[in-house]
Amino acid sequence: MKNILLPGLAISLLSLLASPGFGQQSDEKVISCIYGHKKPMTSGEAKITIRDNKIDKIAFNNYYPGMRGSLGYTCSIDVSRENSDYAWQDMDTGARVSTKDAGDAFTLSRNKKGYLLSFKSINTLSRFCGAGAELPDDVLIPHSGKSCIAKIPK
Repeated sequence: MKNILLPGLAISLLSLLASPGFGQQSDEKVISCIYGHKKPMTSGEAKITIRDNKIDKIAFNNYYPGMRGSLGYTCSIDVSRENSDYAWQDMDTGARVSTKDAGDAFTLSRNKKGYLLSFKSINTLSRFCGAGAELPDDVLIPHSGKSCIAKIPK
């Protein structure tokens, strides 16, 4: 039995040691939160990944309930620096992310309360939202705590 396990264990260990990034520590931090509003009735979630002191990934979902019996409407954004459809511009306190084809942009900036995700510069909602849904103007993702603060357009 020992003769069978030893080669398999050795191969697994060699594979692990040869894998990219083994032994390197990446300074990665994930911050996430959720929110809900009664008027207009909407809820959402936001998550950012910070790697090596830079914003590396932004994920955001906003949900609007539909009529009774329907699924509702969603806005969804999921971008990372690896995605070639978006251009990232680093700023002193965060990043500006823009679409390469339509020129829509949003920003994520750090402040003393957390990270402020601003969608005010997005003109083409159809890229991110289904019919009947819209993005909030801003979402504050706090440094600590699980509740976002979202500013919903009137």
